[in-house]
Parts: sequence; structure tokens; C-alpha cells
Amino acid sequence: MDMDLTWTKEAEELINRAPVFVRPMARRKIEKMAQEKGFKTIGANLVNEVRAGSMGKG
Repeated sequence: MDMDLTWTKEAEELINRAPVFVRPMARRKIEKMAQEKGFKTIGANLVNEVRAGSMGKG
């Protein structure tokens, strides 16, 4: 993904709570959404938004 994206400490802590096997896919999904929204920084709010949108799918 885009190397210009930075993760806040809080966002990193949230992603690290996910199971190890889920993290790469979750990180890609969050980074894609950040790019679509024009964000340069990924914060806890975005992580929570993506997580909430993913609940119950699959």
C-alpha cells in the first residue's frame, strides 16, 4: 500500500489486538479505505469504522 500513510499509536494498538492471521488483511483494508478518503494518517476512528463495517460479514 501507500508508504505515505502513517498509523497513530492508538491505531497500531487496535490492529495488534486482532488475531495474527487477520492482521495483514485488516491492515490492507484499512489502508485502502484511508486512501479512498484521502487520509494521510490512520487513526483509531478509522480502524474502528472498518472493524464495525466488517462485523457480521463472512
